[in-house]
This record gives sequence, structure tokens and C-alpha cells, in this order.
Amino acid sequence: MKKIIILILISISITVLSQGQCPPNNGDNINRPELDKFEGTWKYSGNGIEATLMLKKIHSHFNYPTKSYYSDLLVGVYKVVSGIQVLFDNTNEYNDLALTTYRPKLILDIKCNKLNEPNKVVGFLRDVVKLKTVNIKATYVASSTPEIIFRQINPERFGLTNINGTIASHDIFNPNGSFNPAFTIPNNVNFIKQP
Repeated sequence: MKKIIILILISISITVLSQGQCPPNNGDNINRPELDKFEGTWKYSGNGIEATLMLKKIHSHFNYPTKSYYSDLLVGVYKVVSGIQVLFDNTNEYNDLALTTYRPKLILDIKCNKLNEPNKVVGFLRDVVKLKTVNIKATYVASSTPEIIFRQINPERFGLTNINGTIASHDIFNPNGSFNPAFTIPNNVNFIKQP
């Protein structure tokens, strides 16, 4: 559980909704019903890539030296297929997401300063194939077929680390020194909610 808490602290701003203080107080127990719409299976297909996100809302314990509280957040698993080749698939771990020992590769939450935007969540994606982590934003679009727009947040400037937690180095740059933003999950795409 401590690993999950440390990872969340480093990767995203822990937040609360109107039902709690922002930042939360010691002992708060924050339920986040606006995250419910993000739960479920989402799919993208385009440019020879098929990607599946499976998101689950969990109620997690955050324990810091000066305070301890509970709050909902989203965690997820994903699968990416290029043509007929499976690039990455940890969807078999979906049922483990609520376990305190599970170290998620995808975490999303609503930022404290964005409480008036309940359709936007931010977090991080841990790309096991490319061996790096990036900050991400997902925006919920309500329609007859709900979508989430999935985007990296300025990966060339923020939140880019190697999978072991160290600051990213030459392994993510092209030989000419320019930034290589490639990730296994496509960037700036719309995922469609599955029934």
C-alpha cells in the first residue's frame, strides 16, 4: 500500500471534491460519484492500432506523516494491439485493481484546482513496453455513445520518467537529440465506451 501511495504522490496531485476539503483534512472519507462515469471498458481503433482501457473506481487510503484520509480515485489496466501483434496486455489484472498490494500502471483523479470540471481527470500512465511514465489527461464527453479523450500532458516538459522512477534520459530521445514522445497507447485519441 505504501508503494501505491508514494507513486500517487509523485505522479498526481491528490484531490478532493466538494464533499471534502481541498486539500483533504485528517480523517476525511471522500466519496467521488463524478468518477463513476469513467468506470468501465473503453476502446480506440485507428491507424492499425487497437487499444482498450479498463477503468475501475476504488476507495483508497492515503497515509501521510501529518494526516490520513480515504478518497476515491480511478485505476486501470490496458491492452494495445498493432495489427495482430499484442504490444501490451495487463487486462487479466483487472480484478486485482482493488487490492492494496497491486501497483497500477494507470491512475486518474480530478485535480484540486479543477473541481469545477468534473469531466476531466488527470494522472499517469506507466508504459511497460517503452519503459517510461507520462502524465495524462482524460476528458469525458457525454453523448449517445460516451467517449473519453485521452491525451499526454506536455510529455516533453512534465512527468516523464523511466519505469524505475529515475528521470528520463537518452533512451527516449532520437539520435539527433529531439524528444521522442512515442508511447504504446496512442496519444490524442478518443476512446469509445463499451456496453
